[in-house]
Amino acid sequence: MRKLPQNDTSKAVVVYDHMLSDDGKQPLIEQVHAFLLRPVPSSGAAADRCGFEPNDVVDAFCCAA
Repeated sequence: MRKLPQNDTSKAVVVYDHMLSDDGKQPLIEQVHAFLLRPVPSSGAAADRCGFEPNDVVDAFCCAA
């Protein structure tokens, strides 16, 4: 997977499965810059063996204002 530069203007539409829009009835849908997207985690036997344990270091992104 190639990394997109931050000045790339490409956008993607994201439909959240577990977040609702302000009316509380529809799934939340928003456009986000493509460079903020992460790939889908791999699946299969190797991924199934890799569980999280307490105090594991993980990759995270916070966009706090």
